[in-house]
Amino acid sequence: MSVYPPVFVSGGHVTPLDVVPDERETATRQALLDDVLRAVETGQPPCASAEDGITLMRIVDAVERSAIERREVLVAGRVSTP
Repeated sequence: MSVYPPVFVSGGHVTPLDVVPDERETATRQALLDDVLRAVETGQPPCASAEDGITLMRIVDAVERSAIERREVLVAGRVSTP
C-alpha cells in the first residue's frame, strides 16, 4: 500500500483523487502475504518468486519511461515461459 495520496498528473497539473479502497485488492494482498508466510514456515517456494518481482518492476519501469518519453520502450531482461 502506498504512503502517498493518489493523484492524477497531466500536463504539469496534479489533481488529488478520491479513491475508495478495493476489497479485492486487500484480499489479494492478504493472500500473497499468507503465501509468503506459508513458504517461510514450510520451506516450499512462494507462488511468486523474487525473479517474478524483478520482472514486474522492469515492466513498471518501462511503462513509466514510455509515458514520460512518449515512445515505445522495450522491457530489459530475459523472457521466460513457465
